[in-house]
Amino acid sequence: MYQRASRLALVIGLLCLCVGCDQGSKQLAQLLLADHESVSLLAGVLHLTYAENPGAFLSLGAQWPAGVRLLLLVGLTALIIFGLGMLLLLSANDRLLRSLSPLLLVAGGLGNLLDRLSNHGAVIDFLVVDTGLLHTGIFNFADMFIVLGVVLAPFFWPIRQRR
Repeated sequence: MYQRASRLALVIGLLCLCVGCDQGSKQLAQLLLADHESVSLLAGVLHLTYAENPGAFLSLGAQWPAGVRLLLLVGLTALIIFGLGMLLLLSANDRLLRSLSPLLLVAGGLGNLLDRLSNHGAVIDFLVVDTGLLHTGIFNFADMFIVLGVVLAPFFWPIRQRR
C-alpha cells in the first residue's frame, strides 16, 4: 500500500511539474514575446516566436467553426485526458517507466487544454526549431510532451500476450 501511494504521489508530482513548466513557459512567452519580433537563439537553431493557435497540431482545424473546434479540441481532448488519467491511476502497481508515456500524454493534453480554456480557445505556441534539414512548425512544451509520449508508447506499453 505504501509503495502504491508513494508511486502515485511521484506520478502526480511529475504531472504537476510538466504542466507547470508548460503553463509557465506560455505565460513568459506571452509576456516577453507577444509584441516583439522573433528571437533567434543557439546560432539560429531555435527561434522564439509568439503565436496563438486556435487549431490543433500545425493549426489543423483552425478554420473550423468555433462550435466544432470546441467540441473536438476541448471536449474530445478532455475525454482522452480522462481516459489516460484513469490508466495512470489504475497502473499504480506497474513499474514507473510504464507510466511515462501516458503521463507525458496527459501532461501535454492538460497543458494545452488549460491554455485553450483560458485563452479564448487558442493555444500559445512560441518555439521553432530550424537546423537546415529540419524546420518545425511553431509549437510549445505541451506539444513536445505529447510527441514524446507517443514516441515512447510502443516501448513502455507492450501488448500483453494472452495465455
